[in-house]
Amino acid sequence: MLDPHGNYVVQKLVEVCSEEQRTQMLLMLTKKNDLQLICISLDTRGTRSVQKLLKYVSTKEQITLIMRALSPGVVALSKNSNGQHVIEHCLEHFSVQDNEYLLHVVANNCCEIAKDKSGCCVLQKCVEHSNGQNRERLVAAITVKAIVLAVDRYGNYVLQHLLGLRMPQITENLLRQLRGSYMSLSCNKYGSNVVEKCLLDSGEEKSSQIIFELLTNRNVSMLLLHPFGNYVIQTALSVSKGLYHNALLNLVQLNSHVMRGNYYGQKGCKDSFIGAAG
Repeated sequence: MLDPHGNYVVQKLVEVCSEEQRTQMLLMLTKKNDLQLICISLDTRGTRSVQKLLKYVSTKEQITLIMRALSPGVVALSKNSNGQHVIEHCLEHFSVQDNEYLLHVVANNCCEIAKDKSGCCVLQKCVEHSNGQNRERLVAAITVKAIVLAVDRYGNYVLQHLLGLRMPQITENLLRQLRGSYMSLSCNKYGSNVVEKCLLDSGEEKSSQIIFELLTNRNVSMLLLHPFGNYVIQTALSVSKGLYHNALLNLVQLNSHVMRGNYYGQKGCKDSFIGAAG
């Protein structure tokens, strides 16, 4: 399974062997060494063989052997570019019940996993392929770490994924965690993307609350000239209506003379007036 040529033989063997032989293969991989299947899954060639094996398992006994062997390495696998594909295969092809312990481990280590390039993809898959209490536990664990994840280069994508579900309770809980921090997040490279997503996907009532928090901050005008904050203001203008939209336009007009002389303010100023004219 680890050999440059031998792994192809194993992949073909998995396709043609009987159910009993496939079970024997799994027993060989899981009984001798508790970490053997994990180590193979982390390998560039080994992961292909393991994924092919997972594709052909069909009995409860086989799935139990696999999950029992992989469970101790869930975090390491999730954060590895080879191992993530094994975890994702389990999520996509096994039942939520079969993946229950895997999801439990991910929930307990969600912050560490979310802040990893491969891990953030796995975490999003976990949300997609879970339901009921398993999803509630996972989403709650992510939500508690919302501020930390919002400013992380990978973690912010996990929050954006949750917001993209447009599920009222999930959105409400996330916004509650972020409340009071929208100004600082808007000035962060990654956090500003989360604020924009909040504005775009939370609905008019919730987005208005975010805009109100920004407008009532004494430093709100600095967002107009900020490399990241100016995009938040532009997004706020695109989703706002009535009083809040007029208040944003007024903010731009009051600071237009400064914005015209600033690299980041120029586009915001131009787009704002175009929007007002439209």
